[in-house]
Amino acid sequence: DENEENSSSDSSSSMAAAASASDDNGEGTSASVASTHSKSTARTHYLTIRQDEMERLEPGEFLNDTLIDFFMRWIWRNDDPESSPVHFFTSHFFTTLDDEGPAAVSSWTAKKNIDIFKKRFIFIPINESLHWSLCVVVNPGCIENEFEDDENQSDDQDFPFILFLDSLKAHRKNMVANKVRKWLNNEAKRLGKFKETFEHEANLFNRKTMEVFDPKVPYQDNSWDCGVFVCRYAYGLYLMRNKRITYRNCWHRGRATLLA
Repeated sequence: DENEENSSSDSSSSMAAAASASDDNGEGTSASVASTHSKSTARTHYLTIRQDEMERLEPGEFLNDTLIDFFMRWIWRNDDPESSPVHFFTSHFFTTLDDEGPAAVSSWTAKKNIDIFKKRFIFIPINESLHWSLCVVVNPGCIENEFEDDENQSDDQDFPFILFLDSLKAHRKNMVANKVRKWLNNEAKRLGKFKETFEHEANLFNRKTMEVFDPKVPYQDNSWDCGVFVCRYAYGLYLMRNKRITYRNCWHRGRATLLA
């Protein structure tokens, strides 16, 4: 598919340009991007790409976690993490969540004073079995819309759900979604959110209230471009960060689909 090939090529080119633009020493040996947008931290955090990692930008090479994290950070480099309608986690977030549980990642938001329930999109890149996929939590702060009585429900309300984007359909979306829901419940309780609803529902975020969807997306036609596709998925959604995602524009002919 010509469009898929262009998507892959454009993303690699964008990442290479980002790396070159951030080159520390002008000699092509490393590249860095800094999180200088945060007003809440006194320290600047750098992510550096080494020369051997830059060689992974060549056709037929796999993107590693450093390159994925670099591109994700580059996307929202000008956003303030606290006020931005989106949040990007590094690829290590889900690995830690998977291995150690929700409590092990609570500091990832607590220390930075990030309230994920004020975000429209939460991006969670996933690496498992040498393959990349992307989980995106949409409108988590609107979860109580799922508990509205029929009389109070409206198609114009924001729709809370999970998007799962996988260019090979290789990862287990339900396993990922279950772990993310447990984390969302843990975060909500930690922050004291939705107290009245929690009195009647022990797990506010569950399979019925926070469904997971894997819409048809561009798929790779080789064995190495999964990381590039994850970057393109993330960038495409980031461009929609100021657009409301409602029940009306997500349901089409009985199927959940994100309509532009």
